[in-house]
Amino acid sequence: MGTTSETKPMEELIESIEKTEQIESLNYLVTKLPELVQTLKSLEDVSVFVKSTLNDKQSLEAVLSDAETRLGQLNLNQTSFESLAKTIELLPRMVPYLEKLEELLVFFSSVLKDRESLDFVKEDLQKAVEPLNRGVSIVKETNQRFEQKQDDSNVSILRIFKLTKDPSVQRALKYTETMLEVISEKK
Repeated sequence: MGTTSETKPMEELIESIEKTEQIESLNYLVTKLPELVQTLKSLEDVSVFVKSTLNDKQSLEAVLSDAETRLGQLNLNQTSFESLAKTIELLPRMVPYLEKLEELLVFFSSVLKDRESLDFVKEDLQKAVEPLNRGVSIVKETNQRFEQKQDDSNVSILRIFKLTKDPSVQRALKYTETMLEVISEKK
């Protein structure tokens, strides 16, 4: 009679272990076991340190004295505590942003560590800056030529007609005409 009552819980235990969820959980636990052991060892080390520190009155007095000195230097007042309370109230709203910021930092640090990604970013930045550099170069050259010519002669109607045949001038005039239409519609 004693064996049937003992075998029933054993059978229930075996049935519950045979479930897929239990097998997956056990598998996960087994794979994580070295990390868990390492964590436990670290906790034991911390525990030993804390116990020895608490037993050592000199160390404890030195730590408390240091903490007291630092707290005295903080110049805490009512405004400080109100600000701290307000910050604590804001934390729930700040957490999602801080998590996104952390994701960005992780992403950027991984990009900075990856030479291929850095080369890709550098190439894209060069492509983006290239048109700006061309524009700056054109403006500089135009300013230099304009300063060198110092042409004080009047611009004749014939010269204006010649200029209007230039495709760049045509495009600029069409753009200006379109802008004037938009401005007049917005009035």
